[in-house]
Amino acid sequence: MQQRLIATLAIGALALGACSSAQDNNENAIKVAASTNVWGGVVDGIVDDPNVQVDTIINGGAVDPHTFEPSAADMAKINEADLVVVNGGGYDAWAYQGIDDKKKIISALPLDEGHDHGSHDHDSHSHDAHEEHDGHEHHHHGGENEHVWYDVHVVEHVAEDIDKRLKEAGATTNPEPFMKDLEAIHQQVHKLPKKRVAQTEPIAEYLIESSDLEEVTPKGYRQATLNESEPSAADVATFLEAINSGEVEVLVYNPQTENEMSKQLRKAAEEKGIPVVEIRETPEQGEGYIDFLSKAVDGLANATKN
Repeated sequence: MQQRLIATLAIGALALGACSSAQDNNENAIKVAASTNVWGGVVDGIVDDPNVQVDTIINGGAVDPHTFEPSAADMAKINEADLVVVNGGGYDAWAYQGIDDKKKIISALPLDEGHDHGSHDHDSHSHDAHEEHDGHEHHHHGGENEHVWYDVHVVEHVAEDIDKRLKEAGATTNPEPFMKDLEAIHQQVHKLPKKRVAQTEPIAEYLIESSDLEEVTPKGYRQATLNESEPSAADVATFLEAINSGEVEVLVYNPQTENEMSKQLRKAAEEKGIPVVEIRETPEQGEGYIDFLSKAVDGLANATKN
């Protein structure tokens, strides 16, 4: 009996090993690497081909992409990929600065080589997040807001580019359902009512700008967070005053960049009965991009009903 069990286990192990080896040695596989599961989710949303292998470097959890440091294995996946999808700007520069062939990169923002905002490498295909869409103009506020995956139009353009490049590589895609879901969410954003919204970090700025919501985050605080620096005590005091005076009607809170300062602002809002909407930096593990975006918009819709 014991010998039979050992033999069965051995056969199973060999079968699994053969399967794994076959996948690893699939010379026809089209390899796609994405910096975060935001962009990996966009690829998954439009691809319809088991021959496309998608590797996402930051795949959920409490990881803050701003401060992420990739491992050697992460960089190997990126360098071996046929197509690399990144956010661009300084947000995930770790994912593309070491790539020699920039033509295999698709980015939502221009690539930021060495964090020099004065010069961008345009060999890759990038998309400008500061375009005017449907009467809502996206302004540059003196600090680049790199959370462009909350701009539906930018995501549409990136998805179109991914679709085109995958088809050129011989992959089968089905982008129509994904694009239809994006448009439905975009229409929901347009229906958000006029409410005054402040944010502990400008994570949802593009959603706000695409709606009738009004951004009232104090200027000094907002600029500091865009620059990834600590707001001054005076900036925090101004924010607290806006909360306590009733100027803020909804608070947007990013749990992935939580610190004592943001907790203080959240506590003040909750004590005043102000709705707090949690909007994450990246999807939770296993969460698709459409569900991730829908959750954020649904949260804003529920918080602004009354």
